[in-house]
Amino acid sequence: MEITILAIISALIGVGCLAGAAWAVISGLDVGVEVIFLVHTWLVLAAIFLGMAWWIARQGPLRNLGKKSTDS
Repeated sequence: MEITILAIISALIGVGCLAGAAWAVISGLDVGVEVIFLVHTWLVLAAIFLGMAWWIARQGPLRNLGKKSTDS
């Protein structure tokens, strides 16, 4: 149960980072080195957290997702 909650929290943080990066690009309020650094930081954090959520899910509760069952 804890692993599933960790995967969900990691995925939410990753999606939040993607949303922050999209907001910074779409809003266009201030263009400069700070915004470029902020977008890159958010994208790296999104990649880390979404990758961790995917890895946790594939190692744990979703390990057999998409595989055919051989139960006869």
